[in-house]
Amino acid sequence: MLYRNAADEIPDKESLIQEALKNIYNKSVDVENQIEPNLYNTTSKTYRKAIDEGFGTVRFGHPDYDFLQALKHNTDVMAAYKTHRQQNDLAVLMLDENGKLKPFDRFRRDVEDVIGKYNRNWLSTEYNTAVIRARHAARWRDFLGDSDLYPNLKWLETTSPHPDTKVHIRFWNRVWSLTDPFWTRHYPGDRWNCKCGLSNTDDPLTDNSDLDENVFKDDQPDAGIDSNSGVSGEIFTNSHPYVTAAYKGAEKAVKRMMGELEEVRQRRKEIAREAEPLTNETLTNDGLEQQIIVTKKAIKEWLNQPHKHYAEKNEMLLDIKAILANSKYLGRIDDYKNKKDIEGLHLFETEINGDKTWIIVREYKFGRMALYSISDSPEILKGLAK
Repeated sequence: MLYRNAADEIPDKESLIQEALKNIYNKSVDVENQIEPNLYNTTSKTYRKAIDEGFGTVRFGHPDYDFLQALKHNTDVMAAYKTHRQQNDLAVLMLDENGKLKPFDRFRRDVEDVIGKYNRNWLSTEYNTAVIRARHAARWRDFLGDSDLYPNLKWLETTSPHPDTKVHIRFWNRVWSLTDPFWTRHYPGDRWNCKCGLSNTDDPLTDNSDLDENVFKDDQPDAGIDSNSGVSGEIFTNSHPYVTAAYKGAEKAVKRMMGELEEVRQRRKEIAREAEPLTNETLTNDGLEQQIIVTKKAIKEWLNQPHKHYAEKNEMLLDIKAILANSKYLGRIDDYKNKKDIEGLHLFETEINGDKTWIIVREYKFGRMALYSISDSPEILKGLAK
């Protein structure tokens, strides 16, 4: 089902939020000049998941690949603005009515409503809207490619079982040319939770002269989504309150973080190339009799895996042979996710910057051991065989 609370599907969401609260409370993050990474990841991962669901899979080299990356960059920026606002709303609740620092447990209880608002209520609406706008962006790209056969577009009625009859109803079943300026001012998905559709057609144009922009104020796009996503390459626009009502320091903090993320992404590409020779080697640990192979899929999974120490985790891959050999073998997790070809997982404990982290090796039913990934979540320990 398309409409759901997608925020609850993000792995380790609750642990990320709890880590963020500790960082804010302990002032490990400067809420004015920095972006708290755990809250950011909770939001940015949800937005990116929505784009993938709405737009579909596009591999490198495809004509729409760069456009898809632009959509994701757009939501990364908005996730950073949202995080900046959220972290500041949380920080003001650290002090009690006398201006004294609250005990952490009280702070954590007092912020529950704010956490719920940002990471459940609003995030669910944002996810659903992002899916819709990404889907419409993909369709617009298709419409452009088929414009020689179908030069016009028809606005379709909403699929909502309880439609708001004040919104977009005047556009239903009307036809405009694909090149009409109307599509830069109005487009399905420019209102929150809009479920209107669009189809390309060779039907004749309808008479739309009665649509006076000054009269139909109810049909004006909502702030933050007031663009044709297929033209602008934006899921969210800068008219969003996360941007227009941002707190002091937001713009600089967002720019700084985007720059840092770009550096990490470029380095990740370099590591992927540098790690390729690992596919010709085997890894060992005294806790296992079998040797462990490294696949290209494992390299990709390792580098894509979220982590508290993301950059350091990626660099570890280049020294994985020595690191795994010196890691503490913890044991085996049986029947992992009931996958038919996987017998279980083996966990190895090591550290990054003093924090425990766990290397994961897959055991396949035909006897092969293969490096799989790495995790910083203690949740993975729950499945260890007693």
